[in-house]
Amino acid sequence: MRIVVVGAGPAGLYCAYLIKKRRRDADVTIFEQNPANATFGFGVVFSERALEFLGSDDPETSEAVNAHHYRYAPDMSTFIVEVDAETFARTGFGEMPEDEARALCERVFEEDLAGERLISNRSIWRRFPNVRNRHWSDERYLLVGDALQDCALFNRLGDSSCDGRRHCTGAGT
Repeated sequence: MRIVVVGAGPAGLYCAYLIKKRRRDADVTIFEQNPANATFGFGVVFSERALEFLGSDDPETSEAVNAHHYRYAPDMSTFIVEVDAETFARTGFGEMPEDEARALCERVFEEDLAGERLISNRSIWRRFPNVRNRHWSDERYLLVGDALQDCALFNRLGDSSCDGRRHCTGAGT
């Protein structure tokens, strides 16, 4: 069996890993658009429920994952804050200047930060689009990871429309 994975992000790499783990005879090739030494844009955050699924499906990988942050230097980690739509609107995060948002998060997470300060790095608040589609696969094609937000792939499958801002909406519910 020959399998081509387009994209070496978390979903693509993990998919290739699982395929090879279960089908050692499979010929798996990964294509990535960025240079081999590029490290930007690769971060994974797991909810507690996602960790439960991972633990039951792949205990070996689950034990290797640190779910609370991802460290990018010996003394630095990415700190991610997620809020629901109501909280996002109520706090005004969408319009709040970066330094004010940082200060608010430092107050809210004062105990967790144990006196440490947050360091901003063009930190922005954004609302991730909801992607809905009737099917995530079509015959020989399967969409996972960032491919789920690639309008060209959606349109190729003929099951979606794109509003021009990389927000894809499927024809079904």
